[in-house]
Amino acid sequence: MTTTFIQSSTADGQQNQDNSSTTPLLQKDEHSHSSKDIQNMSTTKDNINHDNIINSNNIFDDDDEIGMIGIRDPPFRRYKRRTCTPVRCLTCLTILLTLLCISLVIILVSYDRMMPTKPTDKDVAHFYHMTDFHVDLRYNSSSPVSTFCRYSDDPSTMPQVADTQAYYGRIGCDSPKALIENALLASKVIPVTSQQHIDFVIASGDFVCHRLGKLPHSQLYTRVRDSMTYTSTRLLEAFPAVPVFPAIGNNDVIGDYHIPYGDSHWYETVFSMWSALILCPLCPNHLRPITSFDAIRQTFLKGGYYKVEIYDGQLAIISLNTLYWDTEVIQRSSIPHETFFREADEQLAWFRLQLEIASNNSQSVIIEGHVPP
Repeated sequence: MTTTFIQSSTADGQQNQDNSSTTPLLQKDEHSHSSKDIQNMSTTKDNINHDNIINSNNIFDDDDEIGMIGIRDPPFRRYKRRTCTPVRCLTCLTILLTLLCISLVIILVSYDRMMPTKPTDKDVAHFYHMTDFHVDLRYNSSSPVSTFCRYSDDPSTMPQVADTQAYYGRIGCDSPKALIENALLASKVIPVTSQQHIDFVIASGDFVCHRLGKLPHSQLYTRVRDSMTYTSTRLLEAFPAVPVFPAIGNNDVIGDYHIPYGDSHWYETVFSMWSALILCPLCPNHLRPITSFDAIRQTFLKGGYYKVEIYDGQLAIISLNTLYWDTEVIQRSSIPHETFFREADEQLAWFRLQLEIASNNSQSVIIEGHVPP
């Protein structure tokens, strides 16, 4: 059956409005048309409606996608949906894997550039860190812990005997000379067996034993001096061609936590023991400090602290006297508070200056001290 949308020129306004809404492809002109034009229009519309009737059953097919085209083209055009073939899937997978590999390469290259380069053997320093020797020159291997494993200073006192001998030390007592000597001997053997050389030694204080406070000042001075002399001599024998950089601990002064001040010459006495360790005249050139003797001596006599530069100035070692920042000194020492705080501030200002100099010279810095901050 064929449907014809033809309206005569004599139709009323209501019919014209209905025809205009039901025939979007034809616009009725207010002027009359010739019979030939009307016939062509009728034929065209008839064909269009005929096509719509034929294709109406396939408009909402699930396998087709319908697109609306312009007014001059056929009103509906069917597009075939693309199906996923094995070749297409393999192509997409290949593209994704390629992009993933490229991303991984970019990440690895960026990470490798950000990571620091592995240092060579010339850039690595090997050193020992030794601390708290606490050598007791009057250690007695037969004495019990109750006597602090020590010969009595009073000859009239009956000695106490332990159940067992403790040649290399006993828990609760200070170190005997045998322990110190064997430890230093082992430190000389380790570089030979491991084939790793030692560049320098850090010795961060407390070379003297505990519990000397009850001795008279003259005996106290002698015991502390002899202990410092013994450890300095043993270190120099163990490392004749390796610099040793010691620091002052709270037991390395005349009286625990008693900072020297006034007319005390204790810093000068200690420096005379340590100067050969620090300056190391037998060391190779790259390990021998380039810091002058006078520069080291000046700060050491002032407050027991100093700085040395080795490796042709590439490495700076700063040894601090941390007793000036320990409140225990105020309670035990007789140093005036104003003097104590002034000297503490002077050392801190000097320390900050050395760090600024090292930063400007692109130096690496090792900081040592006995009492932790």
